[in-house]
Parts: sequence; C-alpha cells; structure tokens
Amino acid sequence: MSRGRRMVASPNSDVFHEAMTGDSGAWRALVGRYRPLLRLVAARHARRMVSNRYDESDVVQMTCVEALRGFHGFQGESREELEAWLENILEDNIVRMWRNHSASPRDFRREVDADEHTGGLSFVWNTRAGQDPARHLVRGEVAIMLAQALEKLPDEYRATLEMRFIDGRLMKEVAAELDTTVAVVAGRLRRGLKTLRELFPAELQELMEGGFE
Repeated sequence: MSRGRRMVASPNSDVFHEAMTGDSGAWRALVGRYRPLLRLVAARHARRMVSNRYDESDVVQMTCVEALRGFHGFQGESREELEAWLENILEDNIVRMWRNHSASPRDFRREVDADEHTGGLSFVWNTRAGQDPARHLVRGEVAIMLAQALEKLPDEYRATLEMRFIDGRLMKEVAAELDTTVAVVAGRLRRGLKTLRELFPAELQELMEGGFE
C-alpha cells in the first residue's frame, strides 16, 4: 500500500517578483536558482530513456541560455507558469539533442512524454518505511532546495540517491546500474542522507526517512 504527500513551499518571493517586473539581474538570479533542479529533471529523463542517452549538463546549459535570452517573451505571472515554461524549453532541448545524435525516425517527443510526468519542474521522492512505500510529490521551493542540496554531494552519492529515491529503483538495481555492490550502495545512501539531513530544515526531514529494503 502506498501513500503520497505533496511537499511544497513558497517561492523566493523577492527575486521572483523583481524578475517579473523585468529586472534582468533578478531574472538571471532566478534562472540560476532553478539550474540544479533543471539538471535533476534532465538527469531523470536521461536515466529513464535507455536509448540515446545524453549529457544533461549540455541540455541544462542550452536551457539556461535560452531562458536568459528569451525572458521578455515569458508571458506568465506565477511560479507555476514559469516552471512550466522552463520545462518546455528543457524538453525541447532534450528532443533536439536526440535528433542531432540519431538517425532513428522515432517520435522523440513521445519518448520524453512517456517518462513519468508530474507537471512543471516537480518530481516524486520515493521512500519506504517497513513494508509501506511512500511517494512524496516535491515541487516549488522544496524541489529547488532538494536539488541544490544534491548538487553539493559527491557525484557517486548524488547518482545513488537519485536512482534510489527519484527513480524508485531497488538497491540491487542501483548496484547493477553503477556496477558496484549492494553494500556499497547502502553505504552511499546512509552517508548521502546524513549530509542531506544536515542541509535540510526540520520540517523537511520526512523526505530523508526510509529508503532501505
């Protein structure tokens, strides 16, 4: 039996509202705050699409450049509209990169859309307490904070946590993907979660609970 909960916090209102007034410096800062979250979402797409994997850092760079150049074309007024706009740019760049690196006639947009889609730049964080799995929909400022915290981890810890908690893979599946042992995966999870707990405020500690079979 699974349970779900939305993890949402208010956006950084000062930067957001200044950006919405046309302040180019605030817009640059706002896009910069979303960069780790864009990387997280791009990496999730890359791991789920077995064929034609791509370098998510290239996709994120392209997305940020386009967002900075095109901010006058953004017609929305809310954080949700901004995140949907950024997600559309990100997915367009994923599709473009796949087309540039493959002669296959597949419908790339369909493959991207077949990925688990939660709307905007949100994602699901999967945990397990005993036999009871839990799925937390993470969005808004919480998603930004979690993505920023993951960026501070060593690459092997970050990849392990993202595969386990965002992709929802079993530890043995993570071990096979990373060509290591379940014991190594378990150690990385423990150390990675310990670091994330130190970075997260008390009200968000629930995300850091569970995760082991």
